[in-house]
Amino acid sequence: IKEHENFGKEWGFTDNLFRMIFTELGIFGLAAYLLLVIVVVLQLAKGRRAPGMICAAHCTLMILSGFGTEGVFYQPDASMFWLSAALGLRLSREDQNVAS
Repeated sequence: IKEHENFGKEWGFTDNLFRMIFTELGIFGLAAYLLLVIVVVLQLAKGRRAPGMICAAHCTLMILSGFGTEGVFYQPDASMFWLSAALGLRLSREDQNVAS
């Protein structure tokens, strides 16, 4: 690990979601992941309805927790993130009287 050209000892056992994504997928993988979750949270907050805002807050907190853990990639955290996002999108859609 010490002799690696890009990463030193401080990257060996990091517990940071964003460092882990950068290490595994590179800068474009990190950018794609951040774009995906930002678009999801913005879509949740777009309706400004209570269910969507609650789910947006939950998803935002889970993403911000990535500074201290990689949990959102693993079960049950990953399921809770996507369940909350889907629930918020669905409830916001029903509030707007859009037929599915």
